[in-house]
Amino acid sequence: MTGEELMDLQMQAIRDWIDQRKTELRESIYEGDRNCPICINHIKANKIELTKSMINSLYSLFCLNEQSNNVLHHKDDIQKFFKLQSNVIGKLKHWKLVDQHKGGRYSITDEGKAFINGKLSIPQYQWIYKDKRIRPNEEVPETDIFKLINKFKMKNIVL
Repeated sequence: MTGEELMDLQMQAIRDWIDQRKTELRESIYEGDRNCPICINHIKANKIELTKSMINSLYSLFCLNEQSNNVLHHKDDIQKFFKLQSNVIGKLKHWKLVDQHKGGRYSITDEGKAFINGKLSIPQYQWIYKDKRIRPNEEVPETDIFKLINKFKMKNIVL
């Protein structure tokens, strides 16, 4: 066996080891806190569920958009509309209900408008890793605006 063939075998063994670690991580990322065996970075997928604050934020953006025809609104303006305490509008991008722009500005998407108007159902939760949606094809129970209004007893939303 030549030195080059030996080097190729060693490189293949390393690639196989890395592939095996990646597979292990993909299978366990949803189980809780882990560290990558290769780079030792903290790894965890987060399950983000729709909350009352998210729906209020989306409805605020919807109303602001209807009032002003201005498609971009700053997150502070969205919070002030219903005197919201938290800024969760950014999480709605994972459902493609809002688009995030530079400078903390947001616009409501066609999907966001359809959801508020009761014409679209969306997944109840999303799995997020490094601010990216993962498991997009997973079967997740869906919900609509009417179910959420009832669930959260939201009297401030008028459709």
